[in-house]
Amino acid sequence: ADSMTISLKNSEDGSAHYAQIAVSLQLNKQHKDYKKYVESLTQNESLIKDTIISVITTHTIEEFQKDTEGIKNEILTKLRYYFDNSDFIYKVVFSDVKSY
Repeated sequence: ADSMTISLKNSEDGSAHYAQIAVSLQLNKQHKDYKKYVESLTQNESLIKDTIISVITTHTIEEFQKDTEGIKNEILTKLRYYFDNSDFIYKVVFSDVKSY
């Protein structure tokens, strides 16, 4: 997964904050929808990145640091929507997480 630097929503301190993360999607290869959608993941990479960015930018640094799991679940729900709410994508994983 490529690392992305994403602007966070301004917090009460008035300073600009950023999250630097690499995001991976964990897929269930045994799921009935896996073969149907796996190729479209690559074709929809821009849409997936845009979804990740659009979710993260709605959170402040405090929210990002306190509720990373909630943010991952929010991303997961939005991504599943693009694939007919299929749960073949079963987890969103953040790695190399930095926020500043």
